[in-house]
Parts: sequence; C-alpha cells; structure tokens
Amino acid sequence: MKRFWMAGLAAAAMFAATAGSASAEPTVKEYQDAAPGAKDVYKLYLNAEEEAFGWYNAALEGKKLTALYCPPRDVALSSDDTVALFDAFIADHKNVDLTKYPVGLVLITALQDKYPCS
Repeated sequence: MKRFWMAGLAAAAMFAATAGSASAEPTVKEYQDAAPGAKDVYKLYLNAEEEAFGWYNAALEGKKLTALYCPPRDVALSSDDTVALFDAFIADHKNVDLTKYPVGLVLITALQDKYPCS
C-alpha cells in the first residue's frame, strides 16, 4: 500500500511541473520525452486512466447507455497492455500530430479504435 501511495505522490509531483500548460494532464509529447525513470510513472498514470474509463463504462452500461468502448468481457488490460496499446496507436497514426494532445484523450481514442462498440 505504501508503494502505491509513493507512486501516486511521485506522479502528482511530476505532473505538477506541467501546471503552466493549458492542461494539467500531460501531453503525448511529454510522455514521449520523459526520462526512462519517469516511464514507470506514466505507466501507472495510463493504467489509472484506463481503469477510470472502465468504471465509467460500467456506470454507463448500468444506466443502459452506450459505452465509451466495448472490450470483450474476458479482456482485462494489464498496465503493460495499456502502454502497448497506447504506444501502438501513436505509432499507427504517425500521419497525425498527436504530440499536443493529452494522454487521456489519446488513450480513450486508442481504446475506442481497438474495441469499438457495434
């Protein structure tokens, strides 16, 4: 538990440095330019965002509303899976300058691309 809180504090400290930007959320460029040691913090951040989107999906489904994205019921993304999906989406869309966008926006777009709702 202590490790979780320490990682959370590290994430908060790292993202506080971006407070001068228009958004407190890190951009894809900041993610790509991060020092190797900061990649674990971004991994934690992306995983938390994916979990939050999953809970939001569950709330939508509970209200009989359309989900944001529709993964198969037997799919549970690990933090490594989330990072791989995020990185692959960026690599597959080199024709679009994604560097200026918040990582959360790009992640939800990647999830919608990978797991569209019928």
